[in-house]
Amino acid sequence: MMTNKNSAESRSIVDTMPLNTTALGATASKTTSISAECHTANEETGAASSTGGRMRRVFGFIAICLAMFVVMLDTTITNIALPDIMDSFRSTLNDASWISTVYVLGVSVLIIPMARIADQFGRKKVLTVGFVLFGAGSALCGAAGSLPFLIAMRALQSIGGAIVLPLAVPMGLAMFGMKRMQAISGVVGATTAVAAAGGPAIGGLLIQWFGWRSIFYVNVPFVLLAVVLCILCVDESYDDTASKRVDVLGMAFLAATLFLLTFALLKGKDYGWGSATIITMFAGSAICLAAFIVTELHVSAPMMEFSLFRELTFTASTISYFIGGFAIVCPALILNFFLQNVLGYTVLHAALITMWMSATVVIAMPLGNVVASKVGDARAVNLLGLLLLSLGCFLMARIGVDTSKTVMIADMVVFGFGLGLSAQSIITAVKHLPIEKSGMASGIVNSMRQIGTCLGIAILVTLLDANITTAHSAIESTALQTVSQSSLAPSVKSVASKDIRTLLVDGTDSGAGSGGGASATSSTDKLKRDLTGSINALQSTPTPEDAPLRTLYHGSQALGSSASKLAGGQDKLAAGSSTLANGISGLATGSVTLSGKLNQAADGSAKLSSGIDAYTAGVASAALGAATLNAKSGEALNSLASGASTLDAGAQQLLAQMSAGSATNGAAGSSATSGASNGSNAIAGSASGTTIRDGADALASGASQLSQRMAEYTNASVAMYYTMISANPNSAQLLKAYTAQLTALQTSCTKTATKAVASNCEQQIPMLSNLVALYTAGTSSGVTNESDFVKALQSQASASGQGNIVAAGSSITAATAELSKGADSLSSQFQPDGKFSQGIAALAQGAQTLDAGAAQARDQLHGGIGQLSNGLDRLNQSGSALQSASSSLSAGLTTLAQGSSTLGAGLASAQQGSSSLAEGSKTAARGGQALAEGTGKLTSGIGKVDQGKTLSAVFDSISDTKNNEISHAFGKVFTVAGIVLGLTSIIGIFTDRKAAESPESAGAASASTSN
Repeated sequence: MMTNKNSAESRSIVDTMPLNTTALGATASKTTSISAECHTANEETGAASSTGGRMRRVFGFIAICLAMFVVMLDTTITNIALPDIMDSFRSTLNDASWISTVYVLGVSVLIIPMARIADQFGRKKVLTVGFVLFGAGSALCGAAGSLPFLIAMRALQSIGGAIVLPLAVPMGLAMFGMKRMQAISGVVGATTAVAAAGGPAIGGLLIQWFGWRSIFYVNVPFVLLAVVLCILCVDESYDDTASKRVDVLGMAFLAATLFLLTFALLKGKDYGWGSATIITMFAGSAICLAAFIVTELHVSAPMMEFSLFRELTFTASTISYFIGGFAIVCPALILNFFLQNVLGYTVLHAALITMWMSATVVIAMPLGNVVASKVGDARAVNLLGLLLLSLGCFLMARIGVDTSKTVMIADMVVFGFGLGLSAQSIITAVKHLPIEKSGMASGIVNSMRQIGTCLGIAILVTLLDANITTAHSAIESTALQTVSQSSLAPSVKSVASKDIRTLLVDGTDSGAGSGGGASATSSTDKLKRDLTGSINALQSTPTPEDAPLRTLYHGSQALGSSASKLAGGQDKLAAGSSTLANGISGLATGSVTLSGKLNQAADGSAKLSSGIDAYTAGVASAALGAATLNAKSGEALNSLASGASTLDAGAQQLLAQMSAGSATNGAAGSSATSGASNGSNAIAGSASGTTIRDGADALASGASQLSQRMAEYTNASVAMYYTMISANPNSAQLLKAYTAQLTALQTSCTKTATKAVASNCEQQIPMLSNLVALYTAGTSSGVTNESDFVKALQSQASASGQGNIVAAGSSITAATAELSKGADSLSSQFQPDGKFSQGIAALAQGAQTLDAGAAQARDQLHGGIGQLSNGLDRLNQSGSALQSASSSLSAGLTTLAQGSSTLGAGLASAQQGSSSLAEGSKTAARGGQALAEGTGKLTSGIGKVDQGKTLSAVFDSISDTKNNEISHAFGKVFTVAGIVLGLTSIIGIFTDRKAAESPESAGAASASTSN
């Protein structure tokens, strides 16, 4: 099963050949040094020297070859950069693969239409546009900031590439004539082969040193040089027989045909060859091809002249070049894949092998030209080249994992000779056509080369996938059978089988399905870790098959058995000794515990004796205190009773103050009776004189009368003033007079500072102010009664902030009303239901109760104190006897504790001896056990060594099977390719013929040469 990396390689032409950068650098330097000569030559007329015109054409042809080189280089150089581009843009392989796919699609689809447009409108102009598009696309690809933009710029590159590729041969023939056709075609073919094969090697170096963007930037200086040389040193050329009308419909049908066919071939493996998408594309391609043929047969100026195919050499050469495109997939993709993904070679390492094919092409191309010239036609050369391609595939079918690099390089040399010789077909394709048709012919031939490569990728990669899948199945079956039949332990077999099955299914084994050397190493390391862990985890191993290991294994088992028996006897002795030691230890522990408890009991007895002493002393002190208390209690209790009587008398007197005086004695006594006891009634009833309650009642009555009289006075004053003012018709004049007097008086008082005047002002100003206020309110039109009069005066006082006689009377009336209310509230507190009066009654009742109980409490307390004193005397007598008994107990416990300590010391000595015996027995047992364990480990180690040897043999067998199966899978692909190439090589016989040059061709050649 192929990995994504391998799929990416299969999406475009892949080859591995280094570019001869030294030769190109020398050529570029030489070209630069004579650019002035080219410019001068371009300005010369037709009478210029033949040497100057020849050099000018040479440098013009170099420009075309430079551009063709970078265009072909970009076909293969991008494949090895895909992993770095994916990392840069964090994209998937499926997305990144379009970088290669879109370029191949663009070139394949546009190469024939662009050749036709160049024939019609001028090859130099179109070629210059192609240079600019390709150079701009390369620069923008290098500067791309996103994957979609990079893919779009690759599409722009492909347009330039489709223009450049088919124009090299026709423009070379236009510059040098048909006589130089073989040389021109040989140089073009060699340039194409070197660029296509050198892409991976050059790309690997650039990426390693400068990063992936450098593979695009490297094109720019070559393209700039090519543009300059083309402008200065290349003449314009046309197909003079071609109409200037553009066959738009034919171009559209041909572009659709090539696009659908190429896309289906490139993406058939990804979508599935039987998927609806791919089948639809193949069907659409066939339909578009049929439409294209019909269109070309009916339009007056067809894009493609089918009459070209009537020339058998052109048709056969086109097929031969198509076969060469198919064949190059074998070393460029399949073998390169084998080297990198099976053998684990790096890109550069693989390029050092496949580069020999490119080097051989450089030799074989001119050699084929020489041979063809000597023989007179290239049929034998093309036939031999195709047969060598077939032979090269058969030789590559023998390559395996053990094949030496020398053998692989020799195979590349054979294949390179075949590729170089068969490339003569690009010469023979246009050899027998009119020179003006070379552009279209070159476009058709190059397009078929691209399609042949796409077809080779589609067929050979699909076949390789199927072979690898079959190989994996065979490897898995054989590996699992080998593991099952081995003498490995069951757990090791299980781990080995599981890992082998997982690795093969996931395609992570280090064979054809791996993602490269790093993945294979990681998978192998995991397998080693798993198997090492499973062997180390074995508790028992099978008997070794190796004779020496088996003898050592059995001897180790016998020694281990004896050591186990010795360890068992020592364990029993140690167990008995331990049991004895434990028994003695228990006795010693009990003795120590008993001694400790007896010591604790002795300490407790001593503390008890001390406590009894303290108890006796306490009882004596308590008896003395009780006697003292008995003596002093009579006096204290008599004082308590006297105080209670005094408190009761005072409370009764205070309660009497809550009643009315002698004038209302009967009523007061009745009120007091409702809130106090009978004793309180007697005192309350006998109260005489004025009481607190009398004062409060008198205060409330006086305040009420004051409030009433003040209200009457105020109302009378208001009525008087209102009647006086309202009844007097001169009130308004009096108001004015009073107001004037007040104003004059205030003015004079302000200016005069004498005391007499000031005193007079203080008396008269308030009087006049009250008169003005009274008359102002009384004469007001809004005042119609006394109430309005009062409100007007109050409003004046509030607004001016100065009082008047009526407002002051109203304030006094309100104040006396509040005073009356407060006096009533105070009087209510001294009523029988007042809270203060009720509190005094409760206080009197409590004091009376205390006085009544004080005498009884005094007698009871005195009797109790006497009884307490007698009891303490008896306790004091019994404490002496208890103290004597406690002293005797303490002495006995001390003696018993000393005996227990002596017993504990003896038992401790016995325990130490028993422990020493048990420790010695345990040491001997441990020694025996260690010997048994050591022999067990030795036995296990011997078994594990045998398991390791067996496992190594098993995987050696599996590795041999894997290498054979994978190599056979690749070999079958090379064999199929060799058979196909061998069967189709017969076409080489028809690629050329010996014939006299036609007058038309001769004339055209002469005209071209004269240029």
